[in-house]
Amino acid sequence: ARELVLEHARTDAVAATRFRAKLAVGGATRRVLRRGAVAVSTPYRVVLCVAAWNRDHKRVDYVIEDVASIEDPSVKLLLCGHPDKDAEALIDLCRRRLGERVRFATVPHVEMTNVLHAADVFVLGSLHEAFGQAILEARLAGLPIVVHPHGGSRFILRDEPGWLVDLERPGALARR
Repeated sequence: ARELVLEHARTDAVAATRFRAKLAVGGATRRVLRRGAVAVSTPYRVVLCVAAWNRDHKRVDYVIEDVASIEDPSVKLLLCGHPDKDAEALIDLCRRRLGERVRFATVPHVEMTNVLHAADVFVLGSLHEAFGQAILEARLAGLPIVVHPHGGSRFILRDEPGWLVDLERPGALARR
Protein backbone atom coordinates (compact mmCIF):
# COMPACT_ATOMS: atom_id res chain seq x y z
CA ALA A 1 0.00 0.00 0.00
CA ARG A 2 1.10 3.54 -0.61
CA GLU A 3 0.02 6.64 1.22
CA LEU A 4 -1.65 9.47 -0.61
CA VAL A 5 -1.94 12.86 1.00
CA LEU A 6 -4.45 15.29 -0.44
CA GLU A 7 -4.45 18.89 0.69
CA HIS A 8 -7.59 20.88 0.33
CA ALA A 9 -7.79 24.59 1.12
CA ARG A 10 -11.40 25.23 2.09
CA THR A 11 -13.22 27.92 0.14
CA ASP A 12 -14.33 29.67 3.32
CA ALA A 13 -10.69 30.65 3.98
CA VAL A 14 -10.35 28.27 6.90
CA ALA A 15 -6.82 26.90 7.28
CA ALA A 16 -5.84 24.07 4.91
CA THR A 17 -6.98 20.61 5.98
CA ARG A 18 -4.99 17.44 5.31
CA PHE A 19 -6.66 14.18 4.47
CA ARG A 20 -4.70 10.95 4.55
CA ALA A 21 -5.76 7.60 3.22
CA LYS A 22 -3.94 4.35 2.66
CA LEU A 23 -4.43 2.94 -0.81
CA ALA A 24 -4.20 -0.78 -1.39
CA VAL A 25 -3.77 -2.39 -4.79
CA GLY A 26 -5.56 -5.33 -6.34
CA GLY A 27 -9.05 -4.38 -7.64
CA ALA A 28 -11.42 -7.37 -7.68
CA THR A 29 -9.09 -9.58 -5.62
CA ARG A 30 -8.92 -6.89 -2.94
CA ARG A 31 -12.73 -6.64 -2.97
CA VAL A 32 -13.19 -10.39 -2.40
CA LEU A 33 -10.71 -10.40 0.50
CA ARG A 34 -12.27 -7.35 2.13
CA ARG A 35 -15.80 -8.74 1.80
CA GLY A 36 -14.84 -11.56 4.13
CA ALA A 37 -13.68 -8.97 6.67
CA VAL A 38 -17.07 -7.22 6.65
CA ALA A 39 -19.23 -10.38 6.28
CA VAL A 40 -20.49 -9.69 2.75
CA SER A 41 -20.77 -12.61 0.34
CA THR A 42 -18.87 -12.44 -2.94
CA PRO A 43 -21.65 -13.00 -5.53
CA TYR A 44 -23.43 -9.79 -4.56
CA ARG A 45 -22.97 -6.31 -5.93
CA VAL A 46 -22.61 -4.01 -2.94
CA VAL A 47 -23.92 -0.44 -2.99
CA LEU A 48 -22.30 1.43 -0.10
CA CYS A 49 -23.71 4.54 1.55
CA VAL A 50 -21.67 6.08 4.37
CA ALA A 51 -23.83 8.63 6.17
CA ALA A 52 -25.76 9.42 9.32
CA TRP A 53 -29.04 7.52 9.14
CA ASN A 54 -31.48 10.36 8.52
CA ARG A 55 -34.01 11.53 5.96
CA ASP A 56 -33.43 15.25 5.90
CA HIS A 57 -29.78 15.99 5.11
CA LYS A 58 -28.32 12.60 4.09
CA ARG A 59 -31.56 11.40 2.43
CA VAL A 60 -30.95 7.77 3.28
CA ASP A 61 -34.63 7.05 2.51
CA TYR A 62 -34.00 8.16 -1.11
CA VAL A 63 -31.04 5.75 -1.36
CA ILE A 64 -33.14 2.91 0.10
CA GLU A 65 -36.04 3.51 -2.31
CA ASP A 66 -33.79 3.77 -5.35
CA VAL A 67 -31.82 0.63 -4.50
CA ALA A 68 -35.14 -1.16 -3.86
CA SER A 69 -36.27 -0.19 -7.38
CA ILE A 70 -33.34 -2.18 -8.83
CA GLU A 71 -34.91 -5.55 -9.57
CA ASP A 72 -31.63 -7.46 -9.56
CA PRO A 73 -31.61 -9.52 -6.30
CA SER A 74 -27.79 -9.61 -6.33
CA VAL A 75 -27.67 -5.86 -5.56
CA LYS A 76 -27.29 -5.29 -1.82
CA LEU A 77 -27.23 -2.04 0.15
CA LEU A 78 -24.67 -1.56 2.91
CA LEU A 79 -25.48 1.47 5.10
CA CYS A 80 -22.57 2.51 7.28
CA GLY A 81 -22.96 5.31 9.75
CA HIS A 82 -24.49 6.21 13.05
CA PRO A 83 -28.14 6.02 14.01
CA ASP A 84 -29.79 9.42 13.89
CA LYS A 85 -33.29 10.60 14.72
CA ASP A 86 -34.80 8.68 11.77
CA ALA A 87 -32.95 5.39 12.32
CA GLU A 88 -35.94 3.29 13.42
CA ALA A 89 -38.12 4.49 10.54
CA LEU A 90 -35.29 3.85 8.05
CA ILE A 91 -34.69 0.35 9.39
CA ASP A 92 -38.42 -0.35 9.04
CA LEU A 93 -38.36 1.04 5.48
CA CYS A 94 -35.44 -1.26 4.67
CA ARG A 95 -37.24 -4.30 6.02
CA ARG A 96 -40.30 -3.52 3.91
CA ARG A 97 -38.52 -2.49 0.68
CA LEU A 98 -35.26 -4.45 0.69
CA GLY A 99 -35.79 -7.41 3.01
CA GLU A 100 -32.51 -9.35 3.14
CA ARG A 101 -30.85 -7.04 0.59
CA VAL A 102 -29.64 -4.55 3.22
CA ARG A 103 -27.18 -4.43 6.08
CA PHE A 104 -26.74 -1.61 8.62
CA ALA A 105 -23.35 -1.17 10.26
CA THR A 106 -21.69 1.27 12.61
CA VAL A 107 -18.01 0.77 11.90
CA PRO A 108 -15.01 2.34 13.67
CA HIS A 109 -13.26 4.76 11.35
CA VAL A 110 -10.09 2.62 11.38
CA GLU A 111 -12.12 -0.23 9.80
CA MET A 112 -13.64 1.87 7.01
CA THR A 113 -10.89 0.87 4.59
CA ASN A 114 -12.19 -2.72 4.71
CA VAL A 115 -15.75 -1.54 4.13
CA LEU A 116 -14.81 0.72 1.21
CA HIS A 117 -12.81 -2.01 -0.47
CA ALA A 118 -15.68 -4.49 -0.04
CA ALA A 119 -18.09 -2.30 -2.04
CA ASP A 120 -18.73 -2.09 -5.77
CA VAL A 121 -20.09 1.46 -5.84
CA PHE A 122 -20.45 4.36 -3.38
CA VAL A 123 -23.60 6.50 -3.22
CA LEU A 124 -24.58 9.49 -1.11
CA GLY A 125 -28.11 10.86 -1.36
CA SER A 126 -27.52 14.33 0.10
CA LEU A 127 -28.22 17.34 -2.09
CA HIS A 128 -25.79 19.61 -0.23
CA GLU A 129 -22.37 18.88 1.29
CA ALA A 130 -19.75 21.47 2.25
CA PHE A 131 -16.99 19.04 1.32
CA GLY A 132 -17.98 15.41 1.77
CA GLN A 133 -15.20 13.44 3.45
CA ALA A 134 -16.97 10.14 2.72
CA ILE A 135 -16.91 10.99 -1.00
CA LEU A 136 -13.18 11.69 -0.80
CA GLU A 137 -12.52 8.41 1.02
CA ALA A 138 -14.54 6.48 -1.59
CA ARG A 139 -12.60 8.20 -4.36
CA LEU A 140 -9.29 7.31 -2.75
CA ALA A 141 -10.48 3.69 -2.48
CA GLY A 142 -11.04 3.69 -6.24
CA LEU A 143 -14.82 3.20 -6.09
CA PRO A 144 -17.25 4.43 -8.72
CA ILE A 145 -19.20 7.21 -6.99
CA VAL A 146 -22.77 8.36 -7.62
CA VAL A 147 -23.61 11.67 -5.93
CA HIS A 148 -25.57 14.86 -6.51
CA PRO A 149 -23.57 17.70 -8.14
CA HIS A 150 -23.11 19.90 -5.07
CA GLY A 151 -20.02 21.92 -4.14
CA GLY A 152 -18.14 19.13 -2.36
CA SER A 153 -18.75 16.49 -5.01
CA ARG A 154 -17.85 18.87 -7.85
CA PHE A 155 -14.56 19.65 -6.14
CA ILE A 156 -13.66 15.99 -5.56
CA LEU A 157 -14.99 14.59 -8.86
CA ARG A 158 -14.32 17.51 -11.18
CA ASP A 159 -12.50 15.29 -13.68
CA GLU A 160 -15.23 12.62 -13.61
CA PRO A 161 -18.52 14.51 -14.10
CA GLY A 162 -20.33 11.38 -15.36
CA TRP A 163 -20.85 10.26 -11.76
CA LEU A 164 -22.62 13.49 -10.80
CA VAL A 165 -26.34 12.73 -11.03
CA ASP A 166 -29.35 14.92 -10.25
CA LEU A 167 -30.57 13.03 -7.20
CA GLU A 168 -33.57 15.30 -6.77
CA ARG A 169 -35.31 13.08 -9.33
CA PRO A 170 -36.70 9.79 -7.99
CA GLY A 171 -35.06 6.84 -9.73
CA ALA A 172 -31.98 8.76 -10.88
CA LEU A 173 -29.65 6.71 -8.71
CA ALA A 174 -31.11 3.40 -9.89
CA ARG A 175 -30.82 4.44 -13.54
CA ARG A 176 -27.13 5.29 -13.09
